[in-house]
Amino acid sequence: MMYELNKYTEFRIDDTMIMEYFGDGGSVIIPEGVTDIFFEVFCANDSITALQIAGTVDDITPFLFEGCLALKRVVLCEGVTKIGLSSFKDCAALERVFLPKSISSIAKGAFDGCGAFVIHYAGNEQMWKEVKREAPLDNATVIFNSTYS
Repeated sequence: MMYELNKYTEFRIDDTMIMEYFGDGGSVIIPEGVTDIFFEVFCANDSITALQIAGTVDDITPFLFEGCLALKRVVLCEGVTKIGLSSFKDCAALERVFLPKSISSIAKGAFDGCGAFVIHYAGNEQMWKEVKREAPLDNATVIFNSTYS
């Protein structure tokens, strides 16, 4: 499926993959139907402050948002299952991350270099214990049964 450029002018999308980002920053919404985001498309972007990723994107690839210094809020919709290596590394302004019940793994270094932040997890504490975490999230406070509204 090819997206019309006039509908999503902030992205270059080939088939279902975001290849480039042209937006002005602020709040960025990765639309439904996108399944992949090309390696490091958003890396070191200092104008993005909030991010919502559709559940059709299964895997947040390594280093994708590394160094996004103004990023404060991340919402991963139901369907996202994996957060890759150093995906949000050095996002120093990060305050809140909303994770769906579908999250099954968080790779090493995913949130390294971030200050203290809050994870709002849609599942319960037992479900959280089953999420594979390759490194501790010492800088995060987890709130269970919490969703983005």
